[in-house]
Amino acid sequence: PAFLRHFMSVPGRLLRSLARPPEARATWGDALYFVFASVEEAGLVALDLCERIASVRWGELGLPEDLSVRVSLHAGPVYRVTDPVTARPCFTGAHVTSGARIEPIAPPGRIYASQAFAALSSSLGVQGFSCEYVGEVPLAKKFGTWPLYAVTRRAPAAAPRKQAAN
Repeated sequence: PAFLRHFMSVPGRLLRSLARPPEARATWGDALYFVFASVEEAGLVALDLCERIASVRWGELGLPEDLSVRVSLHAGPVYRVTDPVTARPCFTGAHVTSGARIEPIAPPGRIYASQAFAALSSSLGVQGFSCEYVGEVPLAKKFGTWPLYAVTRRAPAAAPRKQAAN
């Protein structure tokens, strides 16, 4: 109950604050799953989530002091279907599974992204974050080795300095 009340309320509040919510959202125990319409939205929400989680003193709430989150980002075509069990819209396909294989190997408090996500972010000129190459990393469940990228917030560009006239 404390985990749900305190920890899971952080992403809940974040999602409620968004002007445009994710296309889909789900939880499985301690896992979160979101589908966004764009890589920019996904990256910025992932950064906000990590920063919010890191800012809480979890030990004061009766949870492990080092409680953190690992985040994976991937982009690719998915199928929008109606879940035959819940009768709610959901997304499925190989690219959903790919994202799930990155998350277990991401370091706590960090965001790892696939090459597809990093390439789309770059080609679309996303300004709010950057994707820095980490290396070829073995994915979970023997899913192979992929080039992965660490996603970090890009500092706002400084305003140009005015030149003093002589």
